[in-house]
Amino acid sequence: MELGKGVRMQQQGEGANHYWFLESGFVRGYVVRADGTEATTDLFSPGMIVIDWGAFMLRLPATEYLETLTRVVCWQISFTDFQDLFHRLPRFREEGRRRFAESYQALKLRHISFKSEGAAQRYETLIKAQPELFQHVPLQYIAGYLGITKSSLSRLRADIGRLQQ
Repeated sequence: MELGKGVRMQQQGEGANHYWFLESGFVRGYVVRADGTEATTDLFSPGMIVIDWGAFMLRLPATEYLETLTRVVCWQISFTDFQDLFHRLPRFREEGRRRFAESYQALKLRHISFKSEGAAQRYETLIKAQPELFQHVPLQYIAGYLGITKSSLSRLRADIGRLQQ
């Protein structure tokens, strides 16, 4: 399926009824703080699965919004079809388990990085893992994902640029 830029794929607080494999394009996860501002929680790039695992698998209300940042081409699987494939096809089941474990590990490492690393280290890790984000995702969302302001990200990038010269 194709989705345009700015399409909300999931609504915070509602049921998570789909799982998307991102063929092309970029998606962000975010929450809305009590003061009305948005906080980017995740950034998805081609080849990734766009999902709120807990909400989807446990049938809980979604914890975040999912919104396209660019035109997106993705494969959408409903919860019912996912369950059918998961129970019928051993390869699908094993791939699902592997992806779930990878997602959990990435989340755990991200949590640890916020406790043990500075913004510069988080920036360097992100640019190595997903360099394409910096060409397609607005810096304000990248900054939010890194837990810093857009101006702090600009200073950080300038400092790194000076060090590389």
